[in-house]
Amino acid sequence: MSLLPDDEDFDKRWLHDSTTEQNMSVVANIHAVKEFAYQSFDRLDQDKNGFIESNELQDLLEGESLNNREKSFVMFLLNNQEQIAGMSQDDQDDDPPGISRADLDLYFELLANLL
Repeated sequence: MSLLPDDEDFDKRWLHDSTTEQNMSVVANIHAVKEFAYQSFDRLDQDKNGFIESNELQDLLEGESLNNREKSFVMFLLNNQEQIAGMSQDDQDDDPPGISRADLDLYFELLANLL
């Protein structure tokens, strides 16, 4: 039994008013997601290796500890992990194990610049 809503665009739900305060702009929503990521990084990085990995994100989606907005963001991370991971110059590996804090910084900076 899946704990996720049956919604094809669930990973984008954090961008819409249905999961945020009325009339929030996309930039404000992105800021809220960025804050969630920074505040939740240690909880998302279950093995404490400095990276959020696919298996950790999948475990969180299958658990009951996150609300729907948090699960939507975790799905966004999972679906965009390849694009986010390895964005920072600090990663020496060609194939980093997951998303680092530096990757998140650069990704959200890029998103903010695109809007």
